[in-house]
Amino acid sequence: LTPRSLLNLFFERWWIGLIAGAAAAAIFVLAQPKQELYYRTEVKMLFDKKERVLNVQEVVDTTTSQLDINHHLEQMGTNSFYEYFASSFTPKEVEQIQAAYRDPEHPDQPPKSLAAIIRPNLQFVNKRGTAIVVVTVFNRDPDAAALIANRFAQKYIYYTLDRANTGTNSAIL
Repeated sequence: LTPRSLLNLFFERWWIGLIAGAAAAAIFVLAQPKQELYYRTEVKMLFDKKERVLNVQEVVDTTTSQLDINHHLEQMGTNSFYEYFASSFTPKEVEQIQAAYRDPEHPDQPPKSLAAIIRPNLQFVNKRGTAIVVVTVFNRDPDAAALIANRFAQKYIYYTLDRANTGTNSAIL
């Protein structure tokens, strides 16, 4: 086997490789699963401990610690907050969220539950070194993705305030 004989072999039989390569490429492209189109929406929440009533020189450090942020992240993942959040959707909004997940071939089948749509497509992470939590929502409908992300942030604020008020009211009594 010399380099000249290998070159001659290639020139004589290149078309067989071309046909085999084209067939393999066509099979690979046709065998790919159809990818679903998802829209992504982000909401950024800034957590700050500074609650000033009077303009007084600070005595202690009131910046938000990583421990506080981790507490908020854990609280966002609880079932009690999810139920509080999910119960805020109106029937019309639930239909809007579920509409993109209906099977067009079987329209009589019941749609996926709200939890099956939202929970796996909801992420919340802390940007390290900051007091910012980024809430990311993926959905097949861009309007539904924006609705879910905005509602999540809004309801978390209300949830935190409700818990603080409940604690304050129980301490007063």
